Amino acid sequence: MHVTWGTAPLDIHTRNKAASSYSPLKQHRQHSTHAHTRPHSASAALPLPAANTRRSSRNSEHEDGARRLEGGMMDQDGGGALHLRVAAEQWVPWLRITKNQDTGSLTYSGIMHNILLALSSTMNFTYELRRPPDGLWGVGYPNGTWVGQLGMVKRGEVDFALGPFAFNWERYHYACEFTQPIFIDYESVFMRRPRIETDLFAFVRPFTWEVWLCLLGALALIWLALVLLLHLTPSAQGEQRETRNTRRSHLVWVVRTLASQSNPWMPLSGSRRVVTAAWLLACLIFLSSFSSTLTAMLTVPLVRLPIDSMEDLVGQTAIPWAIESGGFLYQILYTATDGLYKTIWDGHSARITDCYTFRQDIGDGKYAAICDKMTMKKVMSEDFSVRGECNYYMAREDFKAMPLALAFQHHHPFYSQANQRILELVNKGLVDRWIQEQLPNGTACLSPPGSDLVGAKRPLSLKDYYGLFSMFGICMLAWSLVLCVEVVLAAASSRSYRSFHSHLLARITKKNSYTNSTGSLSK
Repeated sequence: MHVTWGTAPLDIHTRNKAASSYSPLKQHRQHSTHAHTRPHSASAALPLPAANTRRSSRNSEHEDGARRLEGGMMDQDGGGALHLRVAAEQWVPWLRITKNQDTGSLTYSGIMHNILLALSSTMNFTYELRRPPDGLWGVGYPNGTWVGQLGMVKRGEVDFALGPFAFNWERYHYACEFTQPIFIDYESVFMRRPRIETDLFAFVRPFTWEVWLCLLGALALIWLALVLLLHLTPSAQGEQRETRNTRRSHLVWVVRTLASQSNPWMPLSGSRRVVTAAWLLACLIFLSSFSSTLTAMLTVPLVRLPIDSMEDLVGQTAIPWAIESGGFLYQILYTATDGLYKTIWDGHSARITDCYTFRQDIGDGKYAAICDKMTMKKVMSEDFSVRGECNYYMAREDFKAMPLALAFQHHHPFYSQANQRILELVNKGLVDRWIQEQLPNGTACLSPPGSDLVGAKRPLSLKDYYGLFSMFGICMLAWSLVLCVEVVLAAASSRSYRSFHSHLLARITKKNSYTNSTGSLSK
């Protein structure tokens, strides 16, 4: 991989002679084993600066940079190259830090590591990477203190922080100076992917409950009209005399017509024929609409999306949510006093370091998380590459835009040159290329759940008719219970009848014996 500055191509993995002899991992291990002895800048202990105290002139910038170099903020190695201290923390896929379990050494990789190598090659400096003790990115508190990587930049412990960082006015004004954005990302909701549900009442879903109530009312109305017209129409009195159980037979006809069953009965009067014709036409339209709608609903599986925006998240109580601590959104939420931000802060149930580290908890459905979409795509890409299926879902509505950039100290002498190099990296498409390399299957799971089955030919399975067979099973259980009750009642009635019959027979026998004995005495 090469980066071209002007007309001379440079390998981003090569450095000058002095830089090649420098090991950032070795320097990092040395830094972690002994105290840092480099003096801090005098501005580290000052309170938050006011808006009009920042120096922006080019002369003061060079003077400030010279004082840093003299004070030890930037060191020079034996080959003349400057040695910079860089703050960095893991944020997959931007920066991945891997620790060797045997040797304890750290290996850095990812998009931001490629950018750091490119800057080191083209600007001729060596570097050492330092991780923040608290593992945070950067949050400013009302007392003027900053934590995380931005706190290290503000206190002068490092020359710049790799990040990348989402910048806002507070960070830019009080903590650091940001470079050109390398990427614009968005915050959203990350959660377990909703699954295709088995709907117990799928066979009644084609119509709402209001339609079904109207249908029952129409059925009762048609039956009542047929019965009334039978008694009120003079020409139907002969039919009335010929027919037995008129009310029951009319009800059976109405139900049979609704169930598409043949019915040879035909009323004799004209008014009743008009009523029956209207009912036949209504049943034809109703059954055609029902069958077509049910077929379409069975073709497209039922997938409910409980959360597809931040408003959906705070408006439900079934799924708890977590926020990432120590970052851009965290500071916005904890300082909010009203509105949606305040609702999100008050309702969150957990705080996590990042969504990638806690991806297993999110996939298990323990909670939804608010995080950046780049991390979501990385998690979904790795999960799809391993399992071949989609187990995570990213809400389609974006919540908060985040321009991402590197963070330098205010008026750092390397800022202008680094800013120009980063702009060239972005314009030449190298950053986009490195992003694509991190997301080999980044778009495989971006479609809504169930959309892959739309238009696809698939046989209807037992799950599609689960509700119908469940209803049939309930009916079977109901008639079984009714049969048992009938058997018990019949047995009880039979025992009662036999007992009564035996008692009556005994009384008759006793009476006959008494009568015979009385007749014998009279003789």
